[in-house]
Amino acid sequence: MQDTRLTRILESTADRLGTWFRNPWRRLSAQVISLLGGFFIGSALAAIAGQAAVWDTTVAAVLVALIELINWLMARLKPRPLPLELLNYAKVGFIYCLFLEAFKLGS
Repeated sequence: MQDTRLTRILESTADRLGTWFRNPWRRLSAQVISLLGGFFIGSALAAIAGQAAVWDTTVAAVLVALIELINWLMARLKPRPLPLELLNYAKVGFIYCLFLEAFKLGS
């Protein structure tokens, strides 16, 4: 990549974020926010997909494929970057929300 002003700004921003997230409390807060964001997305997606019953199978297939892709990435990359960890936490919140929705519908 060429050494332009934009690339220097992007690299310095990435370095600053990396040092900012080395603090354990900031990292934990980002993980909790990601978990709750995944829970919110799961709740919204369940409500949207539930309204149009024709999309249930398609949405379920796409979501299973995305979840398996995240699982595959987590298994392959051993020094896991922070964005992948946050994506994994969002996945966990999403799956937890879908389980709670299933319990609500089953009772």
